[in-house]
Amino acid sequence: ATNHAVPETESLWYMGQSKEHRHLLKHPVITSFLWFKWERIRPYFNRNMRLYLLFVYLLTWFIFISFGGLSQREVINSTFYHGYVFLLISLVLLVIRDWYKDIQDAIRAESLSNSSKNTIKPAISINSPKMILEMLAYNWIDIFMIAFSSAVLGLTAHLSTMIIVLLSFIFIRELLQMAVSIKRYFTSFENWIELTMIGLVFVIIFNNTEESLLLNRHLGAIAIVFSWAELITLIGRHPKLLHCNVYVTMFYRVLNSFFFFLLWYSLFIIAFGLGFYIMLHNDDGGKNLHTLDQDDLNPLFNRTWLSLVKTSAMFVGELEFSDIPINSDTYLGVLAYIFFLTFIFLIVVVLMNLLNGLAVNDTSDIKQKAEIYSYISRVETISYLESVLLGDPFNF
Repeated sequence: ATNHAVPETESLWYMGQSKEHRHLLKHPVITSFLWFKWERIRPYFNRNMRLYLLFVYLLTWFIFISFGGLSQREVINSTFYHGYVFLLISLVLLVIRDWYKDIQDAIRAESLSNSSKNTIKPAISINSPKMILEMLAYNWIDIFMIAFSSAVLGLTAHLSTMIIVLLSFIFIRELLQMAVSIKRYFTSFENWIELTMIGLVFVIIFNNTEESLLLNRHLGAIAIVFSWAELITLIGRHPKLLHCNVYVTMFYRVLNSFFFFLLWYSLFIIAFGLGFYIMLHNDDGGKNLHTLDQDDLNPLFNRTWLSLVKTSAMFVGELEFSDIPINSDTYLGVLAYIFFLTFIFLIVVVLMNLLNGLAVNDTSDIKQKAEIYSYISRVETISYLESVLLGDPFNF
């Protein structure tokens, strides 16, 4: 029977999800095992990171050229062009570094094999033609990426075509992840962000007309945030970037805590926003509805949606007292001030300090267990790459 390679880190993934057992990831046997696994996974992870880094840079360049304003176009193009030259040199150096490590690993493996067989063979040289040909054949993806990246320098007028090529690779990568496990793929919030980003880029490129210019500017801004967020997360997962890994973990841990906390307590903010609208709007029927906001010095409470947005801004400390259109000439002004002060005490003081306490608790916990969380992140990265490369025989 033929032996098939199967994922080997899924049991460690389950261990990392258990609060009672995740500290075992620090055991020397497990850390050594993860180091060996990372050495096997490293080329695939680095290629994925370089591909996505190139895509994010070209996407940002294209969005700035297309929607960054006519007066700034030459400055933007020149700045991004020189920055791309630096990026290209960095990518080439990173590829050479990976090739050198692969050659060293191959030489070490050959030496160990010869030692175990008690045979004496001439040592393999890095300059050996056979070794060079094997490395070029094994790393054809890197060669293609370097050639493609170099071609961009002469095809800056066709950035959209270059982005489509890179986006096709990213989309194929997503399809491979889906093929492993649909449930596992769609239960990841990160994958939803990637799919949204891919959709936004397709809309921006294939619907780039004068009529959709304003829409594409807004979609381009969202695409930049999503693509950069994914890039930051991807770089932070590199095992050698321990501090970045911890910071990324802090961010997502606090984001998760805030999301579920505010999912409930945001009802208080909505209630106060609706209350501010009812109490402070200036729509008394004596004015034309279309000129209502133009005649008012502060129209933020004259529309329900604007009132909710203004209240949300007040929640994080945007409390300019002169922006609150309270009429203090009547006795009802006292009631309005009491309502406003109640909002400050309950939401700005109590709720905000409670959120700060949650953030401090989460960050201190992660700092104390920084090493454990770094190993958890490494296990998640290796496990996910293994499932993509080897399939999902355990129905993970």
